[in-house]
Amino acid sequence: MMNNKKQKRQELIGSISIFIESYIFSLIAFFFTYTNINKIIQNWSHILNIFETIPSVKIDQVPFVSSMIATVFLAIVNAFIGLLLITRKKPLQKPKGFLEICVPILSTYFWLTYNIIPYIPGNINFFLVPIDTLLLFSVIGSFVALSGFVINTIAVFNFRRSFSILVQVRNIVKHGLYRHVRHPIYLGYIIIAIGLSLINPQFIFLLISAINIGLVIFRAKLEESKLAAYSPEYKEYMRETPFLLPIKFSKLTK
Repeated sequence: MMNNKKQKRQELIGSISIFIESYIFSLIAFFFTYTNINKIIQNWSHILNIFETIPSVKIDQVPFVSSMIATVFLAIVNAFIGLLLITRKKPLQKPKGFLEICVPILSTYFWLTYNIIPYIPGNINFFLVPIDTLLLFSVIGSFVALSGFVINTIAVFNFRRSFSILVQVRNIVKHGLYRHVRHPIYLGYIIIAIGLSLINPQFIFLLISAINIGLVIFRAKLEESKLAAYSPEYKEYMRETPFLLPIKFSKLTK
């Protein structure tokens, strides 16, 4: 009787969490997309003025350029998450317990902490590289973040409507990028975080990125535990496919 009640309670919690994930979290993502775009629009004239004089950009303007590039990437990421959440399929097994609900939420919405960086005092959020190298870091970081976004986009296209935030069982995907690594979406997130950190090589930014990457990896491990317990097919997939890095580094990723 007690097990039956516990099962019903877990089912109810799982159903509520899925509803919140699909509709409330997507609204949150769209809201932050709006704030990112609004920030870009408010600074648009300043952005145009700087880009019209790129060959003679002043050193004190580079932090602003870096901030705007990061804002563009954050707007894309937030919009992408929102769209995915409202278009996916129902799960085969819903999330259960604290870790399966709270860790993925923290991991996903840890991105939102980047939005508080402009309000952190400069004496705490100092640059870790010389100011005269910021433009170079911004260019390199933009290419890194863009490559991460491309990987992420392709992986999500492979995943399609099986995408989720909370730890749950959905259809096992083994085609596309999933033939080479088990978590290409998370690999894309990590590369984006590294790219954004290069664009904004500030102490707090790098600290947030490091915590974010740690949470993403922990979340991936949680998902694998649930999938492996549910599906023998996924256990075999884990044996054949590296965790996060490409095949030639498989010994380092198992």
